[in-house]
Amino acid sequence: MVTKLESTAVMKKHFPRCPVCKSTKGYDVRGLGNTELQCRSCGAKWRVGFDVAFSGELKTPRIKSLKLLKADMDGRAAPLLKKEYAPNVWKSFSSKKIPKIPKSKTISYHRKNITVFVTFFVMILVVFSLSHILSPARLDYPQTFTLRNPTFDEAVEFMLRDPTSENQHVENVYVCLDFSRDTVQNAYKQGLRAAIVIISLENSISHALVAFEATDWGTVFFEPQTDEIKTVEIGQPYWENDNVPVSGIKLYWPENWENISV
Repeated sequence: MVTKLESTAVMKKHFPRCPVCKSTKGYDVRGLGNTELQCRSCGAKWRVGFDVAFSGELKTPRIKSLKLLKADMDGRAAPLLKKEYAPNVWKSFSSKKIPKIPKSKTISYHRKNITVFVTFFVMILVVFSLSHILSPARLDYPQTFTLRNPTFDEAVEFMLRDPTSENQHVENVYVCLDFSRDTVQNAYKQGLRAAIVIISLENSISHALVAFEATDWGTVFFEPQTDEIKTVEIGQPYWENDNVPVSGIKLYWPENWENISV
């Protein structure tokens, strides 16, 4: 069992800034067992799952999971209430403010009439053949005509399972657009609707990432090279250590993938 001092110290070490409000004021222990910690600034409270590693007789508590028990006072983290994630997922939130939650709709591609289906299928094959040759992203159309928008949890779990982030970035050979293409195609294979996202920066550089339209969250952006959740906003920097703001955002969903351009 961890002590109160160990609990706050380990939390502060893993999360020097609150995952929700980004405050550095620290955390207070709440409840029994020293496993419930609350941000001193926004009031968000987690139940912390501790694991203890031993090196000889020296024990080192570490965090294996966090479950949100209480949302912050502004309600930004309300969709994550009662959700339990590993530290790396919560650290993804730490890099940017948790975005506001827009409404979203689930979109599927059902075809009721066999004649329409055959006609549509032939058209897709023609477009696919041309775009497979011309498209810089080399994005294959999904093999199924039924794609669904995932929940937020499903999107996070897919990104954590997807092996694309383990690929090596090779300049002019395998770059950001290739990471995005492969991630999106893997999502298609699992029946998930995903988009390649092209952002333009004010220094005339473009960057590719991916997005899902989560049914319980709205548009969620991911960096496919690290699996981090990102907030993308016009006028705001994309990278933490870079002051170059985003000047344009284009989302290429499966219904318009053939128009992709960088």
